[in-house]
Amino acid sequence: MILPDTELQLPAVRIFAAATNALIGNATQTFNVTAAALGGFYAQPFRLPENYDRSREGRLYAFIANGAGVGPAAGNVQLEATRGISTGGTAPVDTVLTTPAAIPAAWPVNNWIYLELGSALLPFYPAASLPQFALCGIRLSRNGPAAADTWASTLGLVANLVLRYHRLCLQCTPC
Repeated sequence: MILPDTELQLPAVRIFAAATNALIGNATQTFNVTAAALGGFYAQPFRLPENYDRSREGRLYAFIANGAGVGPAAGNVQLEATRGISTGGTAPVDTVLTTPAAIPAAWPVNNWIYLELGSALLPFYPAASLPQFALCGIRLSRNGPAAADTWASTLGLVANLVLRYHRLCLQCTPC
């Protein structure tokens, strides 16, 4: 039996590299990264939930915002999500997933976009890729110096990630 998606909110816990603290409005925390920098944040590490159906993919979402006023012409930003997976007290195995994000022309300041990190063909956590009771860590960053990053303005990474996954039914046990 397939149950609906469940969300796990993953707040930011510290800055990575050249990001700076900022706000959208008066209360929404972001980390701003300029077009010339590599920077972002680390999300709160988490243990894989017991009700996570590891036979199905997990999808990771982020909010990005215009961090510097009305943006220049349309372009792309290169987002890099690093996932670290550790089991049984072992050192994490890190994998970097690159996601290009299209930025519209004249994007108003503090407006945000909700986007998936990865894609339908390459989800953040592919089916059957996570060991039972894994410890997971995530770092989200903008790689401004990358050739694929063509948007010449400051990007705000909202200080929260959303992991959507399928739950096991009550009669199932973890695989």
